[in-house]
Amino acid sequence: MARFSGQVFKLFESRFGGGSFRLENDQTYFNTRKPLPAFVVPGAWVEFEAGDIKGKGRSVDDTSLRPMQRDEPAKVGGGGGGQADRGTAIQYQSARKDALVMVGLLVGNGAVKLPENVAKRAGVIEALVDRFTAIYFEDTDSLGALSRSEPEELPAPEKAAKVKKDDDDGIPE
Repeated sequence: MARFSGQVFKLFESRFGGGSFRLENDQTYFNTRKPLPAFVVPGAWVEFEAGDIKGKGRSVDDTSLRPMQRDEPAKVGGGGGGQADRGTAIQYQSARKDALVMVGLLVGNGAVKLPENVAKRAGVIEALVDRFTAIYFEDTDSLGALSRSEPEELPAPEKAAKVKKDDDDGIPE
């Protein structure tokens, strides 16, 4: 096993139940047997141990994966390659914001069933935000040129609420 550390660049879902990610400036896929922990998000610094390379990937020792403490803040601007880091940070921030809005819409409209236990709700919401963040962040690479399946049947719109004619505030009753 070799020791690795670096900034997470991109997340991938595994069809085998685990997770996968790539580090910044590295084409290697680091694969886990378990789903990725919540702290493994694009832009985060991690350290871990992984086995020998097989094809394009390495198997990560799940127990060794942990957030990395940085002595100095990550460079966001300034000289050198700062602009690429800044652009990635902005893309991630935008994807995170959009994910928060999407999860709010899903939960607020009852599209996601949350557990009765309040502590478990937070975990489910956090996992949804992480998942949508990864999806939206990946969309920035393809500029949204992804094909997603459309729902088979869209729900019929509800009749608009009536507004009193003498009521000029426009708020439905």
